[in-house]
Amino acid sequence: MKEPLRILIRDGREGIGLEAERQRRLREAAEAASQQAKRARVDETTYRDRMRLERETARLCRLTEAAQKIAERMHGDAHRSRDVSQAATGESSTGSGSGMREGTGGRSGMHTASKGETKPSSPSLKALPVEFRGLVRARERAERERRMRHDLESGVLPILTPGTIPAYDDDDELDRDDRVALGRDEGRPGGFGADKEPDESDAELDEFESLEPGERLQRVVRYLRTRHQYCFWCKAGYPDELMDGCPGETEDDHD
Repeated sequence: MKEPLRILIRDGREGIGLEAERQRRLREAAEAASQQAKRARVDETTYRDRMRLERETARLCRLTEAAQKIAERMHGDAHRSRDVSQAATGESSTGSGSGMREGTGGRSGMHTASKGETKPSSPSLKALPVEFRGLVRARERAERERRMRHDLESGVLPILTPGTIPAYDDDDELDRDDRVALGRDEGRPGGFGADKEPDESDAELDEFESLEPGERLQRVVRYLRTRHQYCFWCKAGYPDELMDGCPGETEDDHD
């Protein structure tokens, strides 16, 4: 052999066995990286499924809220139409009386009409259909919290009891926004039961909101069809319960 013992000149000052130890650590690190890469591929698939489910849930919740707003509006329109019809019927029946009665200060038809101009009292929350009752309750809670924040920011700390709004004697010094926030303005928005404390113990509403998003949406869509002959997917109303021309009740039927 030309070179029976090969001479290796070491540049560093490490021990002889340190290189083998370094190689062992590199192999272990490579194996750990390989295992982590496999787990990452599995986690990526799980993450994609989870994100897909979250997006679909959010979409169904948006559709449910949109359908509930339509149901609330149609419910209010139906009640207003009924009130107008009853008022017109009452005026016609009152107007058929003697002219002397209308000229007096008693309960004449004109007096009844002027009374009818006052804003009717809002129905209680449980009187509303459960299909959009949660939307109204959430809006009432937000309005109540906004009024409380306004009172705190303005330095007014009234002692409130459920279902009451504090009265203030200095309405003339308040602007319209303050009167609305304090409940002193009759023209404030609020929809159904805006001045009433929402009933927290509502088993029917809790059961409805415990349903899956798709089931809640289907309940609201079915309510619109059966009560108002309106198809949420067609975005159109129909003259009768047959709803001739609507392809079906579900979203897939309208693809």
